[in-house]
Amino acid sequence: MRIGLWNTRTLCKTGNKIFLVREMDKYNINVCWICGTHLTVSNTEMIVGWLLLTSGMDDIHRHGVGLLLSPRARASLMSYKAVNKRILKARLYTKQAKISIIVAYAPTEDAEDDVKDSFYEILQNTTDGVPKGMI
Repeated sequence: MRIGLWNTRTLCKTGNKIFLVREMDKYNINVCWICGTHLTVSNTEMIVGWLLLTSGMDDIHRHGVGLLLSPRARASLMSYKAVNKRILKARLYTKQAKISIIVAYAPTEDAEDDVKDSFYEILQNTTDGVPKGMI
């Protein structure tokens, strides 16, 4: 299973999602962490056989994370949770192991301290919630 990371800067524009799928297919990526989706909803969406899981909870288009799964990887999805607009958690079951994936889009250094503290506290709680024995 090949894994990638992509900072999309936005998936709001027409054609960006299909472009992303084509690029992942071109490079034989099965699972792709996505940062900067700028989508305003948490959703699951099929795109040409690929599954896009997103986490975005703002009225305006900023932040947002996602996970793109190829048809092969999609079959191994056990669960998914949009934690908040910056964190998404998924669990996959592969032949080798059960895998927990946490996609996170951290605030920049310029953000208010309470925003950064809150982000890292939620991220730590999400990480602590990964069952023992999972990668």
